[in-house]
Amino acid sequence: MSQHQKVIVTGATGGIGKQICLTLAQKAKANQETISITAVASKPGEALDQLVQDLKTLGVNAFGVSANLTNEDACVQATEKSIQLMQGITAYVSNAGLSRASSLTNMTSADWDLMFNLNAKATWLMSKTAYPALKESQGSIVAIASMSGLYPHPGLGAYSASKSALIMLCRQMAQEWCNERIRVNTVSP
Repeated sequence: MSQHQKVIVTGATGGIGKQICLTLAQKAKANQETISITAVASKPGEALDQLVQDLKTLGVNAFGVSANLTNEDACVQATEKSIQLMQGITAYVSNAGLSRASSLTNMTSADWDLMFNLNAKATWLMSKTAYPALKESQGSIVAIASMSGLYPHPGLGAYSASKSALIMLCRQMAQEWCNERIRVNTVSP
């Protein structure tokens, strides 16, 4: 039997995030393993409450946390609270993200900052906050990037650039933290 998994999943109530949570729960149940999941969503409410209940029905020690991950203090607090609730962390899945279609010439500075803050900066802030606990567990980070981070797509200038930044951020963290046995990867659906 493997170690008790303790996972933070951001963007947990959206399509990909919700499926990540449910797949982790189903796999743990099938393997008769213990898992804790803190589902982080942008706002409290029915979607988060229902996901936590669904996870508990599958045998997960589930918690819900709401946080505006475009805010630095909220990123730190959500990470610290999640680690406290689960009494540690073995994995962080950075799935929260945002896309606003606009050409670079029409994009506002506020939209640019919003996408970079959520799509890249939040991953850095939460990973940095979780670093001591991930070092202790020799855990992992998986960030959901995008094919737009590898190839430009018309009308997605800031989104593509922010997802490209996320990919490079994860490569940098992997390089810097590999001696601590923290694995860092991206997945580009």
